[in-house]
Amino acid sequence: MKHHTSILLGLALLLPASLTAQPGFSAPPSNTRMVRLDNGLQLLMIRLPGVPLVGLSAQVEVGSNMESEATSGCCHMLEHLLFNGTTSMSQEELYAAVDRMGGYNNAHTTNWYTNYMMLVPPESLGEGMEIQSSMLYRSTLPAEKFEKERGIVLEEIAQGRDRESVYDRMQAEWHDFLLEGSAQELPTLGTPATLGRLTRDEVLGFYQSWYRPNLTMLTVMGPIEFDDCLAKVEASYGQAAPGPRPDVIPRPAVLPLGQHRVRRLPVEQARLMLAWPAPALGEEGVLASTALTALLDPDGPALLSVGLFMQGLPPLPGLEISCSNEPGAAHFSVAANLPEGFTAEELEHGLVAALRSLASLEIPASKLEEWRLSQRTAEALLMEKPHYFGMSHAAEIVHTGFDGVLDLQARLKAIRPEDLAQLAGRCFAPAPAALLILPEGPSVGAVSAGNDALRVLTQPSGLTLIADSTGESDIFALQLMIMHRSAWEGPQRAGAIDLLHRLWADSPKARELARLGAQLKFHDAEYIPYDDHYTSPAWSFVRMEVLADEAATACELLVELMRDTPLEMDAFQDLRQAALRRAASKDGSASERARQLLDHALLGDSPSALPPEGDSQSLSLIKLSDLETLRSVILDPGNLVFSTRGPVGAGQLDSLFQSLLPPQAEATAALEALQAINQGLQRNPERTGFVPLSAKAPLTAADSTLRSQLGSAQSAIRMGSVFSHRPEDAAALRVLFSIISDRMAFDLRETRGWAYSLGAWASSRKGVAQAGATIGTRPENREEALRAMNEYLHNVKLKNLSEDEVTRTVSSLIGRERMRRMSSINQAWYRALDVISGDQDRTAKEDTELLAVRPEDVLRVARETLPTLHWITVIVE
Repeated sequence: MKHHTSILLGLALLLPASLTAQPGFSAPPSNTRMVRLDNGLQLLMIRLPGVPLVGLSAQVEVGSNMESEATSGCCHMLEHLLFNGTTSMSQEELYAAVDRMGGYNNAHTTNWYTNYMMLVPPESLGEGMEIQSSMLYRSTLPAEKFEKERGIVLEEIAQGRDRESVYDRMQAEWHDFLLEGSAQELPTLGTPATLGRLTRDEVLGFYQSWYRPNLTMLTVMGPIEFDDCLAKVEASYGQAAPGPRPDVIPRPAVLPLGQHRVRRLPVEQARLMLAWPAPALGEEGVLASTALTALLDPDGPALLSVGLFMQGLPPLPGLEISCSNEPGAAHFSVAANLPEGFTAEELEHGLVAALRSLASLEIPASKLEEWRLSQRTAEALLMEKPHYFGMSHAAEIVHTGFDGVLDLQARLKAIRPEDLAQLAGRCFAPAPAALLILPEGPSVGAVSAGNDALRVLTQPSGLTLIADSTGESDIFALQLMIMHRSAWEGPQRAGAIDLLHRLWADSPKARELARLGAQLKFHDAEYIPYDDHYTSPAWSFVRMEVLADEAATACELLVELMRDTPLEMDAFQDLRQAALRRAASKDGSASERARQLLDHALLGDSPSALPPEGDSQSLSLIKLSDLETLRSVILDPGNLVFSTRGPVGAGQLDSLFQSLLPPQAEATAALEALQAINQGLQRNPERTGFVPLSAKAPLTAADSTLRSQLGSAQSAIRMGSVFSHRPEDAAALRVLFSIISDRMAFDLRETRGWAYSLGAWASSRKGVAQAGATIGTRPENREEALRAMNEYLHNVKLKNLSEDEVTRTVSSLIGRERMRRMSSINQAWYRALDVISGDQDRTAKEDTELLAVRPEDVLRVARETLPTLHWITVIVE
């Protein structure tokens, strides 16, 4: 029988009260249990009965810091190779098994560890563990797959360079300056030069040395039972043999304190960046450094503003304050644009003096308590997302163990205002490392069916309220859809509503909501991949998550924020300049240019072709008065859809929003001004406001090809088609294009190594579908990749299509949708989409229709559809 060290994390319940009350002891949550297996694997189990999937998050304690200049990129290459087959299954069998169970399997590499994450249904937990443990400890690294994976990683590097912005280049200069000579200096992905020299034997040796159970931390989180979960872990991960830890000590960074460096980049304003030492994970003061950073945030309590004022400095444009607690490179970072009339030396002197003055500042306890509340809210949100919990806390888990995560609340309570002052006095005492970025040129001085708690209400004002009063979470989530975004703007003002949202995000009311612990999102995050799926020409959005006790107050503040925030010229001009820089960056990206060209070619004059964030031409035309005009119209209650989820009753919400957003008189002057921009307006006879006429996208009538020269490191190919089909074939059509996408990916990515990102898809509504395909590839592969894509998109026979391939494709599609619906805010989002579509059970019906798809349906749709399609092809070289 196996023996293992076990700590039941409800231990405090078994002790006398006099013992549990002693300082220094904190009982971890009772729904958790920690175990160390005989082979050294450390396991944390967290029981969450209310979530539909189980998350497996495994950290292997090896990252790019353990590499040398000769092996740079080895860890990341290995992460890719572990998906290529094990001693018990080939790559194709591994992918098929995950798809069949409706699971999700992914990984990423960092400086200190490599994280492997899976999501599986509870009934497939044992199978999921067997797959992940086989990947970790029994991968074969097939020799015939090695060159293909090398090509994929090279494409990933090329894609990153294609999308590199000026901000990215600035951060790279900062990274090189601070970390020069350390292990952290090496890029996690490696470089084309180092990857070109890596051999399979080197990577295999790395794998055999580091991928050991005694170098693995595993978190299992979801609707589990401890004993059953532990037995499954023992049967899979527990069978791997431990081994010695490799004798590698990463070279730590030595911050260049007191040193100054100057670099030139294509920026518009000079920017000064300063760094000081900070506590590292595992050291005293880490949480205090996080709290201090939050309290210094110019968008938060802004404790630094008094010190800056005393130093004679104006409000600093672009002020950013951050803290990295990564061991070997922990540091505070403070950056700001050079204000007009000040030299870099004057700005540095003022910032240093202001930060040092914090040591004698009496930090308000109320501000610290607001920060604690925000941390509690963030942790409550993570408890809804088993796939994110282990990943989000991976660094703490690796460097401080599971206890460092589980006693977070106790450590939060222990922080005192004087701790922050003492930390500031200690950390900001030395002279900082300083990097000055100058402009190039002359020098300057400077959801499921059957939910009884769900109600959909249309208020007298025309406002739509979707209230899902489920009480299984402490979170109240609100998704607001502001309809007809691009049609209201018209082509001359594309991007205006995005600017309005960014002004809201930076408003005093937004900071007041943050003090309530609310998590707010007014626009997509440009630098986070795949964070653009909320943005659409059809609507703009606001997302708010807050503890349910604060829901009413938070809703009142949110409405006041949108309706009453003053729109000031300085802030508007700053945001418009930032938007123009983002647009210019996209203009230089092959993938973004291909997307823009295809949208215009495919969708014609439809508002759907307009970029929600605007482009260089439209942004330059937008005036502050346009935002005032648009706000008065888009916030008409008849243009709003509020979707909520959480333990707040529908009746209470109905009354609240009727009082906050009563029927409005028609804003005649605003509507006339809008009509001067966009003639497509008509009166809505059923509601109090106006709605724009949104032209439908035209059907694609002929094949055409558009080429554009950019000279990018990576070429981009995008293909699209709009076509009609029988509505009952929507599910089979979606499965067909998903199969095409998977086959194309296995061939062009996994076999030939031509791409890092590629895919095909189809979406449809009411008998009209839009299909597309995309690939980013190096110029030498471009024409062959284009021919291969066309072959896949015209392949009506689908050779060797089996019941199993269709089943696993359907399971994969449903599994990914289940993953996206896990959090309260995303369930509110999907409810809103269903109601907007005109069928509040649409999502549940789509799942049912997908499950009914058979191979003969896919083959029939392929025969009837693929030969009739006309494709618009855009190639950016």
